[in-house]
Amino acid sequence: MSTPPRLPSSNLQFGFLPAPPPLSRIVARAMTCCALAQRIEIEPPPGTVLDDETRAGTDDLLELSLEWLERHGMAAGPSAAERGVLQTPAGALDGTTRERHAAAGEAAAVIAWSLRCAPLPPFDADADAAAVATALGWLGDSGAALPTQARLRNREDLGTYLDAVSAVHWRLRTAATTPGGGDPVSLARWAVDRYSWPEGITPLEIAADGDLALGGRSIAAATPQELYAALRRIRGRHHATLWLLGQAREWDAIDLNL
Repeated sequence: MSTPPRLPSSNLQFGFLPAPPPLSRIVARAMTCCALAQRIEIEPPPGTVLDDETRAGTDDLLELSLEWLERHGMAAGPSAAERGVLQTPAGALDGTTRERHAAAGEAAAVIAWSLRCAPLPPFDADADAAAVATALGWLGDSGAALPTQARLRNREDLGTYLDAVSAVHWRLRTAATTPGGGDPVSLARWAVDRYSWPEGITPLEIAADGDLALGGRSIAAATPQELYAALRRIRGRHHATLWLLGQAREWDAIDLNL
């Protein structure tokens, strides 16, 4: 079968900076996302009383994370607010903060893919934040060397992925905010035989009705919980892709309005 033609992404026509962030900043952002995902993961459930040994071990890990970023020239990666999260003792994160950074592992996965370190999981599956961190070399020598050894994927591949992730984000948000989930929307242009998916991306799954599929079923059959989880996942991936393509220089300035 011949390779289908790559469809141009309208997302790249307006509002983007002419070049991606410097490689050093991209790696620092990837590692910051790893640190945030790790911080969220080790936060105990609300109301948990930590014993002294567990608390000390957790605090040591938090200190190690910031020290590692500093030692390898990545201290500028976290914003002031993110640094505050990474300095918050275990058991002290509020629910709003946990939710705000819950998709950090998804963002790290997109950046890891952009740096050719790991493939991206399907659109309807969560990224394994720990596996992504390992692939990036988080807290290790390979991660420290990444700023000089990584190769960023070309802008065309990033733009192609943005085209698809934008469509998925829009469909999920429509389904989550429209009574009854809205009318079925055809996403057939993203079918594997019509769309030139970049290497390392699992193609979008299309349901029998031509709409987005989640877990093998049409989005029309998704529960509110499934929609919410998918929307959170895709927001993290969309955010990272827009930043990599230069929608804004600062991570927190990215606009996800569709």
